[in-house]
Amino acid sequence: MSFFEIGSNDSLYYEYEPPSGNQPLTFVFINAITGDTGMWQTEIGPALRDAGYGTLAFNFRGQAKSTASEGLAFDEALITGDLIRLLQHLNPPNPVLVGLSIGGLYGSRAYLRGIPAAGLVLVNTLRKIGPRISWMNDTTVRVMEVGGPALMRDIISPLIFGPPWLEKNRENFLKQDTVYEPMDKNSGIYNLLSHMGQADW
Repeated sequence: MSFFEIGSNDSLYYEYEPPSGNQPLTFVFINAITGDTGMWQTEIGPALRDAGYGTLAFNFRGQAKSTASEGLAFDEALITGDLIRLLQHLNPPNPVLVGLSIGGLYGSRAYLRGIPAAGLVLVNTLRKIGPRISWMNDTTVRVMEVGGPALMRDIISPLIFGPPWLEKNRENFLKQDTVYEPMDKNSGIYNLLSHMGQADW
């Protein structure tokens, strides 16, 4: 486990492996709000490393293993700034910024603020927030306030996953004994979610 220290109470958890072969690219994975490094390291990261590419995955402040001072707003400016600082610190060769959902916005903003990139990959990243997505963003926060991540998974999964995944994983959702507990409003994920809808796309 590696940590990039930003301040006395602030750090970013990251997993970095430089290129190992004749492939001089480093794929930099930028999470969705509710993601973490694990989502990249199951299949995508290992496949790229097996092909000789480098990979860098990290968690935002507010996500697993990263730390943050109290009172910070985990907004677009903070997360993009953290990404820039981490890339400047590690200086991975020829980074390809790969952003999932709002992670694509953070990657784009880092590039526009001067981070060199060999490529920019946007996965399910929107160009503009309209009434539907704005409603969903607000719903996400409200659902978390009422029933936490368990309720969120049960409600939102059919909207974001395709039929093959849903058929394979249906038995893990909407269980009779599921306990829905409100998300702690002082948690990092709640902080990230509550600022997500304020991002300027």
